[in-house]
Amino acid sequence: MDKTLSLVFALALTACGAESSTLPTGDASVAADCPRTGIGRVEVDGGVCVYTCFADTVACPGVGCVDLAGNPNHCGACGNVCALPSTCELRVGVTPPTWFCRRAP
Repeated sequence: MDKTLSLVFALALTACGAESSTLPTGDASVAADCPRTGIGRVEVDGGVCVYTCFADTVACPGVGCVDLAGNPNHCGACGNVCALPSTCELRVGVTPPTWFCRRAP
């Protein structure tokens, strides 16, 4: 399976609740070459970083495993940054509940 197809398949599994995700990194040769947050585990397979993230975390490109809940740098989605003084809050009353950046008063 080529790397692009592997990436699409891995990201689709992550969206469905799987724990592993494959992210392109260029030419990683050891796990130390891969971006990390200290959450989860990373291995290299054929120059590609393969992340095994804990439950309730996801692999974000160029970052590693992150918790999207209440994270001002990844509020509900990878790379969704809440500019100060905004905070990352849970919007309830919608299905499914979603995280969003709320502007501080």
